[in-house]
Amino acid sequence: MKIWEFDKNTFAEDLKNLRLDAQMSQRDLAERVPFCTQYSIAKYEAGEYLPNMTAVIGIAQALGIDEIRIDTSRR
Repeated sequence: MKIWEFDKNTFAEDLKNLRLDAQMSQRDLAERVPFCTQYSIAKYEAGEYLPNMTAVIGIAQALGIDEIRIDTSRR
């Protein structure tokens, strides 16, 4: 089972690592996520934007992640 420990503070780095582990380019990932572009993926990985939960779920599905655990602690 592939689990994503979602934390807004480390999201950008985690997303890039997960994408690279899946051997996908930003374009490859964007093509698998509805209403997502390569530009969006680049902005997410640069830490400039956080996606909404619908996009997070789509990204997780495209990366073959079975479960998302969201860190709800406030920092």
